[in-house]
Amino acid sequence: MTKDPFLNHIPPQSLENEESLLASIMVDNRTFHDIIDIIAPRDFYRSAHQKIFAAMVGLFSKKEPVDLPTITNCLRKHGQLEEVGGALYLAQLIDQVPLASNAPHYARIVREKACLRTLIETANFIAKRCFEDQDSVSDILDEAQKKINDLTIGGQNETFITMDELTRQTYEYLERLNAGEAPKGIKTGFWELDMITGGLIGSKLIVLGSRPRIGKTSMMLNMTSHMAKNGHKAGIFSIEMDKEELDISLLSAESGINSMRLRFGKGPDKYDWDKIARASERKSSWPIIIDDTGALPIMELCRRARKMKQIGCEIIFVDQFSKIKGDRRKSKFEEATEIVERLGDLKKELRMPVVLLAQINRKLEDRGNKKPMLSDLKNTGQLEEEADIALLLHREAEYYPLPENKGLANLEIAKHRGGPCKDIELRWDAKRTLFMDAKPKPDQW
Repeated sequence: MTKDPFLNHIPPQSLENEESLLASIMVDNRTFHDIIDIIAPRDFYRSAHQKIFAAMVGLFSKKEPVDLPTITNCLRKHGQLEEVGGALYLAQLIDQVPLASNAPHYARIVREKACLRTLIETANFIAKRCFEDQDSVSDILDEAQKKINDLTIGGQNETFITMDELTRQTYEYLERLNAGEAPKGIKTGFWELDMITGGLIGSKLIVLGSRPRIGKTSMMLNMTSHMAKNGHKAGIFSIEMDKEELDISLLSAESGINSMRLRFGKGPDKYDWDKIARASERKSSWPIIIDDTGALPIMELCRRARKMKQIGCEIIFVDQFSKIKGDRRKSKFEEATEIVERLGDLKKELRMPVVLLAQINRKLEDRGNKKPMLSDLKNTGQLEEEADIALLLHREAEYYPLPENKGLANLEIAKHRGGPCKDIELRWDAKRTLFMDAKPKPDQW
């Protein structure tokens, strides 16, 4: 059996840079402002250095001087002075101090070594789980990716923030908003929806619900094509439909050709090809990423969503909810709840909108009024509770094919956390699988 060449290696560390960093802080407290967001006590390899730096952080937070006497007293008060080598060791640190202005450089090196040690620990943890062979591959991959993503070379990756800092950030945001410089939501292409929501932005789970055949997927594609035309990169998980079907729908809407001619019979006629060529040229440059893997487990979906985020996607669509696999050992409701909660966590982790397409409860079919309500999302895995925005799509002509219903659609903002709800009238072009605004956009919008 081959001996592991790394078995007896000392973990990555740089005691010289740890000592230089501590000395720099004691000589010039102003350096603390430059390194406090880069490094934490746990990043030091030597336990004595961890305790010294922790004492420095405590003094700094109390706005007290961070120098040899105060650190010595602080460590003595907590019974740690002898554990770090006594006052003599602290004095020796200052005697060999380099330029204090190099503190950020020392801090980054110490942090990088800490990251390498954590990577080794993570790799060992992953290897142990693989050898145990008790969990699914997707679960191990998901946890491994999360652990790797949590590593940051440049900072501590802490999530807390003081009220002072938060107040300052909010004030600066309002100033940028007033100056027209604040980040703007991604426009969906439907002006009333964009006006009410401000566009889709930030950590939001948006549920787009309807009964089958109403046009959820078409609505999704109408939104993504509009976003792509405006330079926004969108990711699509098409768990139900093949990517080729999606592309035909996109081509039909963009070219104006009846989608039936692109799907069935002899295909496009001789008059269609020029339109197809022009539409294809435009469409090929759209920044849309499609993953059409069927029966995708929720853990694997989250892993791939992180990858989409890494390659620049600003919004993710998932079509559709009922096709995502959860823990099949649970009841249907528990499995669905797990999936919704995972997606709720995902939008927070990625800090971007996640749009989930979902079928409305079939009990709607038993009612005379077929227009879906928010309560129709109940008993479908906590969708109503977890959603930040719930959009309910309806076409009356699907149930009552009367002349006055032809080509009409309704998109209800049934839930809007932090904003108003509203019914939005739309038009539906079945031949092009295209939803459009029913009302003209105001000049001032």
